[in-house]
Amino acid sequence: MSRYISAATPLIEPFIAYRKASERWNDVSYGRSLVGFDRFCAKNYPGAETLTQEMVDGWCSRRESECNNSCASRIYAIVSMIRYAQTRELTTVNPPSVPKHTPKSYIPHAFAEIELANFFAACDDLPSSPRKTEVVSRKITVPVFFRLLYSSGIRTT
Repeated sequence: MSRYISAATPLIEPFIAYRKASERWNDVSYGRSLVGFDRFCAKNYPGAETLTQEMVDGWCSRRESECNNSCASRIYAIVSMIRYAQTRELTTVNPPSVPKHTPKSYIPHAFAEIELANFFAACDDLPSSPRKTEVVSRKITVPVFFRLLYSSGIRTT
């Protein structure tokens, strides 16, 4: 049974099969985006029988809470799926334009000694109950992880 429920399903499933066959599938980015798009279409266009330009434009428009870069990340799987479908003459829907990448400059925060001491004390004091695997694992790994980041200069972005 398909995990997709909208009118876009006949395009989504072959697109996923194609990406997997060509070893270009990423379930974290593409999978989440396609599921989100599918749920949006099912909720907002429950009676639709095929994918429409209105569905695509509704999902792909930049949200107030997004910058250009996050919008582009969210919609890129849909853009790729539509291009795939167009080349196979499966749809006449046009892919939306992807917002231009906006360079970001991040200003690092220099922690004071007391801030670092408080942060690592909080990491060391994580609760170990209830005695579940994920709770115990978190208590062990969080202090090590953050000390590794701090001592080596590794940046998560």
